[in-house]
Amino acid sequence: MSTPSGYPGPGNDPYGYQPPVQYPSQPYGAPGYPPAGAFGAGPVARPGVVTGAAVLAFVVGGLGILAGLLELIAGGLIGTFIGSLGAVITILSVVSLAVGGVYIWAGVQALTGKNAKILTIVAIVHIALQILLMIVLFGTLSLIGLAVSVAIIALLLQQPSKDWFRANGVPTF
Repeated sequence: MSTPSGYPGPGNDPYGYQPPVQYPSQPYGAPGYPPAGAFGAGPVARPGVVTGAAVLAFVVGGLGILAGLLELIAGGLIGTFIGSLGAVITILSVVSLAVGGVYIWAGVQALTGKNAKILTIVAIVHIALQILLMIVLFGTLSLIGLAVSVAIIALLLQQPSKDWFRANGVPTF
């Protein structure tokens, strides 16, 4: 028997093709048993405060690297006219590059749940450097960096953050 188009119908397939058997869908798990992971052994989702702290660390680290590169260029230009000032600016640029890189690395460590203390320590060191810059340069430009570092520490000291790191087996402050 064939269909009006001339092709064989469902029961007359010359190649013996049988459509797959469709089983009715069933919910996962067996009746009377709790769903998988109901006893708390499953992974815990990363809280937003940890993600926020890591993103702030990436921003501060990226800006630190950018500032370090600009300071490096400025140190080279100023060093041609005033050698000692150019050397000081070049040293500060290397410190800015290093702090920026460590900030980004510490943010990755916190974001992946491997270490909470590193980002907290880096933020504390950054606060100390920002206060030192404010004293030496008599400026308020460092207030933004200071506020962001304080915010990172505050986010990492929140209870959901501490609970998540402890669930990953990482000690916190």
